[in-house]
Amino acid sequence: MMIQSGHIRLRRLHQDDAEWVLRLNNDALWQRFIGDRGVTDIDSARQYIMRCNKSWEDNGFGLLAVEDTEHEQAFGMCGFVTRDSFDWPDLGFALLPEARGKGIIKGAVKALCAWACEVKLSPRITAMTHLDNKASQRILISAGFSRIGKICHSGKEEYLYWRDLFQ
Repeated sequence: MMIQSGHIRLRRLHQDDAEWVLRLNNDALWQRFIGDRGVTDIDSARQYIMRCNKSWEDNGFGLLAVEDTEHEQAFGMCGFVTRDSFDWPDLGFALLPEARGKGIIKGAVKALCAWACEVKLSPRITAMTHLDNKASQRILISAGFSRIGKICHSGKEEYLYWRDLFQ
């Protein structure tokens, strides 16, 4: 599984990604806006990667590494996850601090949505953001998502977005 757009490549996670996956999961913004996923050391990062990849086997979608094609260096994740409360794939994304604010994730989200349309992944995709996560909210709007309202998810209030893929 690989999606490429300009200098950005989305690819399946590898066990070699464990070090940066550990850093990302323990980043202050990840902890604040996404939450603790129990990734505290290299072994738990490898387990997290295995869970991400299992989603591809079970659902036909999952999280992907966001990689710079020039340096072949991964600096974040973008992809779809399942949520018990939704009937549609839910978009998620995060970048390491050094990669933020450069338009990388905006390009990755647009490329991933184009792929979802191409493979007819689902008639609709959703996304959620923490109420204070203005950067992610701007990315979703620029990728064609509409804010639907607020929901309570995992005990916290978040904004819910969705995008119809087949219009």
